[in-house]
Amino acid sequence: MIDQDLKETKQNISDIISSWTLEQKIGQLFFPAAYFNATPGHIEEIKTLITGYHIGGLSFFHSQASAAANYEKGQEIKFNPDSIYELVDLINAYQNAADFPLLICVDAEWGLAMRVEETPQFPYAMTLGAVQDDEMIFSMGKAIASHCRRVGIHLNFAPVADINNNPRNPVIGYRSFGEQPEEVIAKMSAYLKGQQAGGLLSCVKHYPGHGDTDTDSHLALPLVPKSIEGLEAMELRPFAAAIQQGVESVMTGHIGLPGLQAGEEPASLSQELIIRQLRNKMGFEGLVMTDALNMKSVANMYSPGELELKALVAGNDVLLYSEHIPTAVQRIQKAVEEGELNESIIDEKCYRVLEAKSRVGLSDYKRLPETSRQHLREDLFTDQIHAMQEELAASALTCLKEGKVDLTKAALVSIGPRQDRVFEEKIAKKYRMPAFMVETAAQIVDEVEALDRFDSLIIACFVPSMKPGNDFGLSGSLRKVLAELIRTKECTLYFFGNPYALKLFPNLEKAHGLVVLYQDSPYLQKAAAGHLLGEIKSQGKLPVSVEPYFEAGQGILQV
Repeated sequence: MIDQDLKETKQNISDIISSWTLEQKIGQLFFPAAYFNATPGHIEEIKTLITGYHIGGLSFFHSQASAAANYEKGQEIKFNPDSIYELVDLINAYQNAADFPLLICVDAEWGLAMRVEETPQFPYAMTLGAVQDDEMIFSMGKAIASHCRRVGIHLNFAPVADINNNPRNPVIGYRSFGEQPEEVIAKMSAYLKGQQAGGLLSCVKHYPGHGDTDTDSHLALPLVPKSIEGLEAMELRPFAAAIQQGVESVMTGHIGLPGLQAGEEPASLSQELIIRQLRNKMGFEGLVMTDALNMKSVANMYSPGELELKALVAGNDVLLYSEHIPTAVQRIQKAVEEGELNESIIDEKCYRVLEAKSRVGLSDYKRLPETSRQHLREDLFTDQIHAMQEELAASALTCLKEGKVDLTKAALVSIGPRQDRVFEEKIAKKYRMPAFMVETAAQIVDEVEALDRFDSLIIACFVPSMKPGNDFGLSGSLRKVLAELIRTKECTLYFFGNPYALKLFPNLEKAHGLVVLYQDSPYLQKAAAGHLLGEIKSQGKLPVSVEPYFEAGQGILQV
């Protein structure tokens, strides 16, 4: 019965494609950016692309200022607590405008909250890299799938399959599960299987691996000077594992590999890496997508239309975030008509797009039922989701140095900006501990005299940025003052931030205790307070090395 259904589905897709014009088939290969905090002009532009150019899908972003390469310009991103409703309304409107259903995509690596405010946020991949129970990550992937499908999304550009083996990486870093291939494969696989179980299409990225570079591909072309043997030994392993597990799509990265081909042509435009390696050698039969084509690493290399044609010829099926669709459609159509590109190749790519759509029920011309606004927040913020977030946070908590503290004789020093005070509030319910809230080195210095009367300090350090640029936002003076406190007093440090930032702190080996929380969230603050109060035991392990102090895999497992 299954074989018969599959045969009928394939025949149905072939019949649809054979009934379409060349322009319709080309249009299905474009998935432009759509903003759900949008101007009326942008909404009309998207509707024109749907009705006039037959685009196959949409990639949703919060706003133009937050999308792909635009984010790096530092434009103001306006907070909108009703973004989730705007998203649902626009998905409904765009689907209603389409003759054939659109495949709706989003970047939701840590849940919808990556793009949509006031929605559940799950931990970053690096935080998950510390979690030792992969079943938790499977459950999280399934929950993310449920949230995406609830609002009308069919494909998540996740999980990240990059191995972050370069601590200076400005764009992957905390978005990777870690630096050890086996651990990255395990976590990525759990996430992927969870999404598949929840009925969501997945996309592993950024093929062939974006971890070993210190350049941001949004701004320039990163170069990874490795041979194919070097890639197979490291970067390609998670992608191979994902293919074995039936991942539905792979995103190609804008990464130059001078060891494999002349010049600085990126992997996303390379027949060698897409057709010969990914398709023929690794056996991937699913959907191949470009990374955003407005990213400077490729947008500045070719003129509009030529870039999109080049990407298709290289082996990509879907062109994400093309900003010149009318020009590109015309150029591709001309290439087919003049024999530069065979129409059968367009048919193959269109077939893969429709096959992906059929997996999520978009297999014919039926009008989709509208996604309901009713009870939307209640459907996302359930008791089970809160419990999952608490469990993940507690499981990620990693004790690297254990030291007993008499909390009746200690003071609490909180350093760095944040919105929530969950850590302090939970501790205050049990101990009336003197607390000092500071953000700058000067403020700490102002409190030195008051701190002198305490032999023990509990220091909660909130790191301003997850990215390594500008030393993660940590000033040299602040690090110097903190290092002096660690040297002169019995300090137990709870570190809410990217663990790579620990290498910036002198005297860290003199800390009485050290616990890593990886990022700031109310759930991780609660877990940290629970650990300090003896209610939670450390179960996490460090997913990356922090030279010169710690190696990946370290972590005191407390029982």
